Amino acid sequence: MIPTFLPENTPDGEIEVFNKLKNEAATHDWIVLHSYFLEDHNVQISGEVDFIIFIPYRGIVVVEVKSHRIVEYDSGWTHGRNKEKLRDPFRQANDNMHTLIKRLTTDDKVSKQVKNSLFTNVVIFPKAKFKNLKEYNEWRLCDRDQFNGGTISDFILNAVEKETAHLLESENKIDKTNQKGLTKKTLLDTIQTLRPKLLVSTENTSQRNSRILEELEEFTIEQKNTLLELESNPKALIKGGAGTGKTALAMEVCDISAQNNKKAIYLCFNNNLMRFLKKKYGHLDFEISTYHGFLEQFTNTKRPIDESELEEYYTRTLPQLAYDNIADLDEKYDTVVVDEFQDLISQENLIILSSLVKGGLIGGNWVFLGDFTNQSIYNKNFNLEEIFTEYLGYMPPVKIFNINCRNTPATVDQLYKWTNTEKYHQVLRPNNSLVSYFPDLSFNDDEFQIISMSKVLDRLLADGYSPSEILFLTPFNNSIIESFNNNQSKYFISKFDINSDNGPNGPYHTTIASFKGLEFNVVIMTDLKHDINPDKKEIRKLMYTGISRSLDLTVMIADDILFKGLDD
Repeated sequence: MIPTFLPENTPDGEIEVFNKLKNEAATHDWIVLHSYFLEDHNVQISGEVDFIIFIPYRGIVVVEVKSHRIVEYDSGWTHGRNKEKLRDPFRQANDNMHTLIKRLTTDDKVSKQVKNSLFTNVVIFPKAKFKNLKEYNEWRLCDRDQFNGGTISDFILNAVEKETAHLLESENKIDKTNQKGLTKKTLLDTIQTLRPKLLVSTENTSQRNSRILEELEEFTIEQKNTLLELESNPKALIKGGAGTGKTALAMEVCDISAQNNKKAIYLCFNNNLMRFLKKKYGHLDFEISTYHGFLEQFTNTKRPIDESELEEYYTRTLPQLAYDNIADLDEKYDTVVVDEFQDLISQENLIILSSLVKGGLIGGNWVFLGDFTNQSIYNKNFNLEEIFTEYLGYMPPVKIFNINCRNTPATVDQLYKWTNTEKYHQVLRPNNSLVSYFPDLSFNDDEFQIISMSKVLDRLLADGYSPSEILFLTPFNNSIIESFNNNQSKYFISKFDINSDNGPNGPYHTTIASFKGLEFNVVIMTDLKHDINPDKKEIRKLMYTGISRSLDLTVMIADDILFKGLDD
């Protein structure tokens, strides 16, 4: 909405229209100008358009709103009980539309896609009931009953379809290729010419990153309350879904401990997460390591080369070899924080962690955080209560995090659709992305999947995203990425490297598991096939982990069978 606020003297009907346009899910990708002043009007010196709606890939709609409660139309238009004369709203909307067309088509800065786009106009009476318009098309009118009984997006989109049909019937050509070029970025550039003082420019990558960072920085009430509780009881077992701020809290707990001259350590499962956190928080006075990397400091054994031996190495051999040396440490840690605990929970690891912290798990300061429901990709079979009770003699109270502070509402909706996960109590971030909705795509073979991937990149780059903001995530391997790079020359998808600041330009790719715990502006989930795992629950976990990595937009590309749903 431009502007994002309404003047104090705005008529109540316009306020209702403004709020519907702002809040309906289907309008989040639209750009709406409110109260636009038209100079050099076609039929008068000047005029004002109540709303101009720019719909990517569809067209431009001029809206006239009348807030009167009593309106009559016979030989002329009147309003109120005294039947005061009212200017014909349909003619007003039509005149405003043609003045806008003239304004845009005579401006050299406006693209040909906008100049040749579909234009239509409608009238909305939020307060008055109307029927039998005689010479006017019914589809141009939204009266009180339709306004209150339906969505404004359905009314507007229906008007676009009717205008399209009308133009085809009158043998006017509609260039569908032109409509494909009517991207959100193109429309934003147009608005820049219409309202340069209100819209400085299209949000660039740096501005978008700054905005997202600002939206992420504020702690949730759950995080704040937990920090307060840890002051009196420095032990916590925290369970939370993706995007609920577990890692941010973990960093804060370690930093507070370090600021109080305490020895603190943060441990996690994922190597890439550890590397990212070291780059971001490495200047702070506490240790950051993967759990297994930390254990390897206390052994002389070498990690197996054979992948079939790694599970036994990580779960049995390494903990057993490291335990004695860790237990003999002269200086133990004042605070131990373990993230991704769902992939590390076991009796053996509890014993090691207890020997690592002063006072052990019973008397020491520790915080363990994990998503024990949706992201236990590696450690699949465990009973949390049973493991803790057997070691400690009781089950520690579990603190629940259920406010999503990472993802946009559109991404959260995809989580619900694809994974059947429990709903968050609250989603904090708004739908501010360049493309707030992107339809899920299906494929029946790899050739068609590659075509879909290329089209997705076309759309994202046209809408204003930079290649460096785009990450492809695949379930297990990168074979489809290799095929993509070998079978077309328009784009090249580079391997993601968390350590590289001066590496190749995006877009990038990596596997879902290797990116667990991390986040990226745009995530494209691809190579999603129904047979990647015989257990549907495990497929849901993978999809949950991948979808929830997105900060701005998630795109799903799945095979035809998986696309139809994950029914057990």
